[in-house]
Amino acid sequence: MLSILYVIIALLVLMAMVVIHEAGHYLVGKLLGFQINEFSIGFGKAIFQKRLKNGEMFSIRIVPLGGYCAFEGEDEQNDNPKAFNNQKCWKRILVLFAGAFFNFISAILIISCTFMTYGDTVPVIIDQYIDADGNTVAFDSGTSDMQTGDYILSVDGTNLSFIQTIPPKKDGQTEREFRIRRYNEDGSYVDKDVNYTVGEGVIPIQYKTLKYGFFEAMGRGFVVNFQLVGKIFSVFVGLFTGATATDDLGGPVTTISTLSQFAGLGLGILMYAVCLISANLAFFNLMPIPALDGSRIVFVIIEWIRGKPVKRNVEATIHFVGLVLLFAFAIFVDMLKLF
Repeated sequence: MLSILYVIIALLVLMAMVVIHEAGHYLVGKLLGFQINEFSIGFGKAIFQKRLKNGEMFSIRIVPLGGYCAFEGEDEQNDNPKAFNNQKCWKRILVLFAGAFFNFISAILIISCTFMTYGDTVPVIIDQYIDADGNTVAFDSGTSDMQTGDYILSVDGTNLSFIQTIPPKKDGQTEREFRIRRYNEDGSYVDKDVNYTVGEGVIPIQYKTLKYGFFEAMGRGFVVNFQLVGKIFSVFVGLFTGATATDDLGGPVTTISTLSQFAGLGLGILMYAVCLISANLAFFNLMPIPALDGSRIVFVIIEWIRGKPVKRNVEATIHFVGLVLLFAFAIFVDMLKLF
């Protein structure tokens, strides 16, 4: 029963991220005067529909793995001045970009709230550790002003977090800059920048949670999400360089399975996963892949430059083929996980 509950939670979380994405399209579209015909959560047969007073249809459909905000005249030429393709190019680009932007902003808010309530995972200096040979190695700070119990917030300007461990030193680097947080007995703390000479001492660490105040949590949440996007970009590039294996990827089934596993580990851990997937969703949707927002933005930019659009039926066909291929790829990577 718990497993079923965790799967339901995962589906609800995934649905919430889709709603946030489509809400971005919807709200910016409304603000800029686009006509919206339907706001749908999920795909397939409608299990609930309600037409609003302004004529828009709100729908909940049976397959909770997506959704859409249907604009008037989105895939064909239309005489309605409020139709999607009759709007100025810059307006259409903003509407298309808004979905990913809302996902990114939501990821920042989610992880910032997590940092305030549950804390972030950062290294803290401990007295000693056991090396690979079973020997006890005691902490030695060398000549630097570091001591046990200090939290390491950043190294060489790179913020450390649950997705960013201590980066390796650069070739030839002899000194590193640590930003540490030291707590006093009364609970107050001081942040210090400490220079450390490479190889001078031994710094054993273990990872602990550290809570941040509102402004620091928001700032670190912003940085963490940009770090996430950078790592996601590296994985994407790795598909073409061979650094990323296909079986390291996953489709919707893998996403739901991962979310359900994290749900079983507690709300704090689940929020970390939600942040990761939200940032992933934002990045992926802006890729210039047919059927995704990034590809639609490319077509609008081409129209802006040429002064006329690519034939609407040609663009619609390209997006349809892209959608089919995306679904096929998602099924393929999920099947790799099973066999």
